[in-house]
Amino acid sequence: MAITPAHLAVEHLDLPLLRDLLDAGQDVEDDNGDGWTLLRHAIDVEIDGFHQGGGPLQVDATALLLARGADPLRIGERNSTPVWEAESRGHWLAAELLRAWVLSGWIGRRIEAVTEARHWFEGRRDGDAESLLHFWLTFEGGVTVQVHGMGDHLLLSPLSPYPSYAMDEHGETRVEPAHKPDRLASLTGRRLLGGSLNSSTLRLESEDGELTIRVEADEWVFGP
Repeated sequence: MAITPAHLAVEHLDLPLLRDLLDAGQDVEDDNGDGWTLLRHAIDVEIDGFHQGGGPLQVDATALLLARGADPLRIGERNSTPVWEAESRGHWLAAELLRAWVLSGWIGRRIEAVTEARHWFEGRRDGDAESLLHFWLTFEGGVTVQVHGMGDHLLLSPLSPYPSYAMDEHGETRVEPAHKPDRLASLTGRRLLGGSLNSSTLRLESEDGELTIRVEADEWVFGP
């Protein structure tokens, strides 16, 4: 497929041209057909420039596209998001910016629902953190984000909750709303007032206090 003028501007880091194209109505999510959006392209070019040029790591194109509405959690090939691509490929500066951008969109919103996927076996489950596989936060306005752990990395995606399912002799995965006394249930109905997000830890502040959710070696840890 022929490369578009916007992708050419990203390839050459011609930010004035990219700005002008966006001003003229260019789709900020311009996709060449296989998930290669302008934001993904920008991350790739910035990484290549760092490794090939020997200069400092740049984030200018990523920042411009974010400012114009590019989605840092848009799903691409292999269910990957721009946030994960930046982090997994070592573009820590873009990853920091993308995570902060995601979090800023949550602040001030009420969490309308918290949904959990948990492992059950013979009608029983382990403790709060031990049985948790992953969870979803649904914010007012209908925005849902899946939070998943992989090793020591916290992965975010716009995927919706899936149905519960059986795993034969290995038990079952139940997907249902969070219930007290499990820690995540305390977030339901609360408005986020602040927080922070890094590669392994999500800290959320609400009217009722603070909850920290961390992943370590595929295990969840709650605090404080």
